Amino acid sequence: MIRNLIFDFVGVIADVDHKKVLKDLTFAEKIKTLRLVVSHKRGKAVKELFDAYQAGEISTAEFDLLLQRSKPSYKGLVTKLSKSIESNLQVNEDVISLIDQLRKDDFKVYMLSNSTPETERIIEENNLRQHFDGLVLSTELGLLKPDESIFEYTAEKYSLKPIDTLFIDDTDENLATAQYFGFKTLKSSSSQETFHQVGRRFYSLYQQFAKQQKEEPEKE
Repeated sequence: MIRNLIFDFVGVIADVDHKKVLKDLTFAEKIKTLRLVVSHKRGKAVKELFDAYQAGEISTAEFDLLLQRSKPSYKGLVTKLSKSIESNLQVNEDVISLIDQLRKDDFKVYMLSNSTPETERIIEENNLRQHFDGLVLSTELGLLKPDESIFEYTAEKYSLKPIDTLFIDDTDENLATAQYFGFKTLKSSSSQETFHQVGRRFYSLYQQFAKQQKEEPEKE
């Protein structure tokens, strides 16, 4: 029986408005960003930099400087991207209400996230720690998903039995490692999808929300 739920952050509890992020970039910066994404997926050097960033080993400014050494024309790109992402990252209050209700119903709820300095600030500014029984952030721990060690650490720290634990994430690779470790898993690609999937699976708050939506008169 599920007694514990572990939520990822970006793409599960909060969403980035990518259209607004792109609007903040010049055409040249959009091309460089696309190349950076491709390099992260296929190239070792950029992935190592990004991993170090998420592990809390380097700051945004240091990431920018190190990237600039190999790609001089990318100067300032990471800083601009991180600021835009931070300003266009929105926490879904429906999901937070759902989490609060889960805890009232005696579920234990945790966050496990590959974070950045920017997402950490969003978490603190929105006082999100108070809504969870525990948080594991890569920037604080120095471990990253999908490494099995971060799942092992989380289970040991909070005395979780994997078989009683549901892990919710938006990345197949992270979900695969969680399954291998023994967690039950649920894929969600947006915070609204999280609300509907978790709500339908677990109970009352979602039913109340759905009823309210049905009863509201349609807008002309």
